[in-house]
Amino acid sequence: VATVAPDPATISAITPIIIVLFMLFGGFFLETTAIPAALSWIRWTSFVFYAFNGLVHNQFDGSTSQQAAEALLDLEVSRGTAIFVLFGITLLFRGLWYVILRLKGPKFSKSL
Repeated sequence: VATVAPDPATISAITPIIIVLFMLFGGFFLETTAIPAALSWIRWTSFVFYAFNGLVHNQFDGSTSQQAAEALLDLEVSRGTAIFVLFGITLLFRGLWYVILRLKGPKFSKSL
């Protein structure tokens, strides 16, 4: 996110808002059924959603409390899907930031 901000103060104000939105709509603080329908799409873009689902699967799969965890937490993706999507999000953002940095060019003097 810092690659598109004009200065550090701006990014310091924007980043917490983005992180809180991902945490709220990722299923960690709010149940997915409590999210309004118009905003439910945000959870599919949230890395917190996939990380939380993957961690719950890791903790409870194969245990006696697996069914209770699935019913209570309304898991929507498998562990493999969560890992795959998190890896994809990482690659997408790394590629995006690389392209942005290449387009913006260096910020140092070329005479050095």
